[in-house]
Amino acid sequence: MKLPPAHAGCPPRRKNRYALNAKVDELQLLALADAMAGGATASDAARSLDLNRNTVNRYYQLFRQALAQDVPAAHRTVPSDAPIIGLFLTSTATHLRIVPDELRDTALRALRGGLDAGSACLAPGWPDYDALGQPSTGLFQILPCCLVSAAGQQRLKASWSNIRARLCQFRGIPRRNYWQHLHVCELFDALGQDKLRHRLLQALETCD
Repeated sequence: MKLPPAHAGCPPRRKNRYALNAKVDELQLLALADAMAGGATASDAARSLDLNRNTVNRYYQLFRQALAQDVPAAHRTVPSDAPIIGLFLTSTATHLRIVPDELRDTALRALRGGLDAGSACLAPGWPDYDALGQPSTGLFQILPCCLVSAAGQQRLKASWSNIRARLCQFRGIPRRNYWQHLHVCELFDALGQDKLRHRLLQALETCD
């Protein structure tokens, strides 16, 4: 199956409901959607479904592209080093953004304790992150500028734990695709497995 470039959004129009020139039948594709929504790695999905790992990787890439097609260009940050994640809490979800390179050193010092975290909030151009996290190390810090309640802070901690666990399952994520993985994690945290699967199938069906 020919996949679109990472930035292209939807795949080309399909001859069936889900994929152009699919190498797997529809039941297998649905099983792959279940596996990806549940956080199974490509290796695990390949073993359980008796499929080639490269085939599973291609479909997982297609799935992430479909889910992330509406992510604004400003949020498609490609980090130059191990990503640091800024977290924003709303009444319904935790939103995730890759900290841009120009703010990375400030964020890293805040996470490591070498800079008072309150100073990070005053840095020029600093977004109003409620918390910071680094998946590769597990470092996590709720920032002093976070104005959410104690219950909200617990939500942030729980979201970070779930998101990091999912990211760490997918080792060796290319940095150019990290924002797509992060978006899927954000959807998984907000929707859960079943609704994420439904969102994925909708995204595949509605691509033009």
